[in-house]
Amino acid sequence: MSLSTRYLIIGGGVSGPACSMAIREHDTEGGITIVCGENHPPYDRPPLSKPALFKDEWQFDDAYSKFDNFYPDNKIELIIGCQAKRIDRTHRRVQLEDGREIEYENLLIATGSGSRRFENGGNLPGVYYLRRLEESAAIKQAIHESQPLVIIGGGYIGMEVAAACAKLGVPATLIERNAHLWPRFAGSETGEFLKSHFGKLGIAFHLGDAASSIEARDGGLVVTTEEGVEHPAKAVVVAIGAALNTELALGAGLEGSPEHGVSVDSYLQTSDPNVWACGDIANFEDIAMGKRWHIEHHLNARWQGLAAGANMAGANEPYDRVPYFWSDVHDISMILRGDPENPAGVRYVGDVQAGEFAELRYDAGGALRMGLAVSHDEKKLDPVSDTLEELIRAKAQAGSITAESLGVG
Repeated sequence: MSLSTRYLIIGGGVSGPACSMAIREHDTEGGITIVCGENHPPYDRPPLSKPALFKDEWQFDDAYSKFDNFYPDNKIELIIGCQAKRIDRTHRRVQLEDGREIEYENLLIATGSGSRRFENGGNLPGVYYLRRLEESAAIKQAIHESQPLVIIGGGYIGMEVAAACAKLGVPATLIERNAHLWPRFAGSETGEFLKSHFGKLGIAFHLGDAASSIEARDGGLVVTTEEGVEHPAKAVVVAIGAALNTELALGAGLEGSPEHGVSVDSYLQTSDPNVWACGDIANFEDIAMGKRWHIEHHLNARWQGLAAGANMAGANEPYDRVPYFWSDVHDISMILRGDPENPAGVRYVGDVQAGEFAELRYDAGGALRMGLAVSHDEKKLDPVSDTLEELIRAKAQAGSITAESLGVG
């Protein structure tokens, strides 16, 4: 059975609805089809590691229900519970796993990423990963019923799971191979603040020593570190990063790599002029930061979905956004603007111990490359974010930025 559409979107995350919205602003009639491998319409993933874990009133269909009327109102066809299996770029055709084929004029690949698996014991019963609705539901149940927990990984997801445990008063130990928390995007002082703050809330930390194995023992699990320290648990949550879902795109001969993603230009167009890619898998030419990289975060996927959709419909506008990350951990909110990688220097403004501060990273010339702001007041961070974006675009000297001028502390 063969179908045809002007715009075909592959992926079940936030990029699909965003892309569709942008297409409809430029093309009100062209056919749009979204193919989702999961048994749900496209949905927002950030709540899965936040309210979904600790709020009883939060329902899992809340993640996608806000889009319910959007698809019929905009004449968008949804195909759910069916993976795209192969892309035939010569004939502009995608084969689905159920044998159907869809011919397209313009194709967006937004297949995102999955959880990086833990090699030694990572598939045992009682070991969980957090990426999908069902996984979040399973972890929520484990938090309530399988105590104590061990969390492997001190990045976004690991700390958000730890925050849920702290809110519920559930004993948990977090193991992080690096010497401080949030190691990919925060410095030691920020990490030490998090350790101190969450230590007071009942979370134990084992830092600077990597988990090496998970074993089933005595009716539970034991996580052993490289230094031989054993941590007993009833459940283990593994949060050690993402693995990009590039197989479909690279299998079609598009330029890129499994580690760094699918190569796209500043318009999010791949090496094939009829194919675009966005979100986690897009290794893009970042105009704002002056580098090529890929970003694994919700807002990047949404913003790039909007940009790709507009360009698929003929807008021809480059993607130019200062990267934006955020996280909420218990009573602490964080926003990050810019590029945290390889700074020449780091300085702090505000009151780190009180949790009202910003970490600033700058290049060899002193120009601001990244600002990470932390506060107990989430609303306070919106204007801080706007200010950081302006300062990064202006290449402001990090040494001249004060807590007062930034609005922190």
